[in-house]
Amino acid sequence: MMRKTAVVLIALTAGILLCFCTSSPAKAAVEEKQQTFLPPAVVVEEKQKIFLPPADGWYLYDFDQLLKNLESEYTYAQAGITLKSEVIKKQRGTIAWCEDGVVYDPVLETALSVDSTGNIHSPENATVKGLLKADGSFYWTGMIDQPGGLTHTTVTGKLTAITNEIRAGKEFDGLFLLTDNGTGRKQVARAQDGFYTWRYDDDEEVSVTPWPMLIHPDGTLDFSLEMIVVMELGGYGGTNFGNTVSTAGRIIPGEGISMEISVVSSGLVDTESVPDVQAYGKVQLYNSEVPNDAIPQGVDTLIKAKAVEIKKRPAADISAYPGWYIQPPSKQDFIYASGYSRFENEKVALDLAEAAAAAEISAQIKIRVQSETLEITTDDKTRIDSKLQTETTEKIVYKVLERVYRSETGEAFALLEFKL
Repeated sequence: MMRKTAVVLIALTAGILLCFCTSSPAKAAVEEKQQTFLPPAVVVEEKQKIFLPPADGWYLYDFDQLLKNLESEYTYAQAGITLKSEVIKKQRGTIAWCEDGVVYDPVLETALSVDSTGNIHSPENATVKGLLKADGSFYWTGMIDQPGGLTHTTVTGKLTAITNEIRAGKEFDGLFLLTDNGTGRKQVARAQDGFYTWRYDDDEEVSVTPWPMLIHPDGTLDFSLEMIVVMELGGYGGTNFGNTVSTAGRIIPGEGISMEISVVSSGLVDTESVPDVQAYGKVQLYNSEVPNDAIPQGVDTLIKAKAVEIKKRPAADISAYPGWYIQPPSKQDFIYASGYSRFENEKVALDLAEAAAAAEISAQIKIRVQSETLEITTDDKTRIDSKLQTETTEKIVYKVLERVYRSETGEAFALLEFKL
């Protein structure tokens, strides 16, 4: 009888952080809760529209991000192994700055320039292309330098202007010192002008980036990040594991602040000898009280200053790029996608450029179908979701129109055509 075993990665850390201006002690209380997934983005009236190009100011930049490591997939393909290597990140409550029609993605540190029609490009990265609609929904794709090499990136999300209607007033301003009961580390926090910033009070390495948060008019604040790593090796099995960080809190003027932070890691292991196993963790949350102290940096330093640095980067030199790469053809019932890569070997570079264009086609299909899904009834939605799964998982059959290699720079370009 075959013995079946499963390995599941579960790591749990959490803490409720409470800070009151009074010095009276409080008894620690323990509450066990199930991890809740991403909270909804701030509810904004549908009447709110985004100017094109967007006006200067602060925005909520909620997004879903898909990173595909095309170089790794290509390397395995040469050995006859089909590899799927993806990182999926979903982040809610992210603060972004916009100036002169340029939205600065604070996570990928990319400048996204938006014109009067909503078209997105990046002055520093000619591979970035996308669209921002007047309702705030957006998407963009491009090749982004990551530790593992050039990575095809697809980002979809919602851009919401942070107006006084969704931003807390000065009555919620304050300084706080909080203790994470899961780790024992102290956090220093600052609420000012409707924004919440924080940091640990020591120099130890942090596993979670201390992103600034928006304080809502009722004093509540929330942020969430979900990251999933997918690695599938054809018939050899694979792994699927992720982390979810959720933060929810409330500031009571003149009294203090309460905060819940939970981190849950779970995994799925699938090999020839191991059945599919999905693990789900529970998190213990604790209460405590500590006095105020310290002042972390504000959003101007953490976000706007970074945008200024990105703005100083040199513009991409596209003078030698093919015209069809910069502006692919357009034709009804067809998708045209251009791809880019950089590699010393000509064949590898051209193959990777073609793979990048194919990934672009796949992304466009997903975006189109998801857009349709928003406009149809519940009964039809099931059909559309099924169509999405079919069209994006089956092998895409496309026609190669152009492949160009520049030996002096190692850059390759490809243009593909796909019939809908």
